[in-house]
Amino acid sequence: MKRSLAFAVSFVMLASAGHAKPVLYDCAFPDDSGGGWIASQIVVSHDLATGAVLVTDGVILHYNEQPIAGKVRVLTDGKTEFGWNLKNLQNSGQNLPTFEFRLRFNPANKKARIEATPVGYNNKFQATGVCKTS
Repeated sequence: MKRSLAFAVSFVMLASAGHAKPVLYDCAFPDDSGGGWIASQIVVSHDLATGAVLVTDGVILHYNEQPIAGKVRVLTDGKTEFGWNLKNLQNSGQNLPTFEFRLRFNPANKKARIEATPVGYNNKFQATGVCKTS
């Protein structure tokens, strides 16, 4: 899995080639409170010039096999928030709901919080961690 994630991070970086270097958020969520829907490592690439966002993690690679597009929901000096959806999921032939993900990052203390919500259900999976930026 780590090798696949490293490849995906390389893919995210190459996809932004030709533009100014994107900001990479390498986020670690060490607690296992995400119910299997929140990966322990999530990488977000944000191209400030174009606004493009690419996201990858173990969950995305499992269901989608490649990074997916996300979007900036909030971008201020005190808070950054990204969002993305995983759609058309299947597990052992069973259809799963679309999952909405929200990653909030505080640049001052590097802390992050992520939520994964299955659309149409009251469940919400959450985890806290930290992000390194480069």
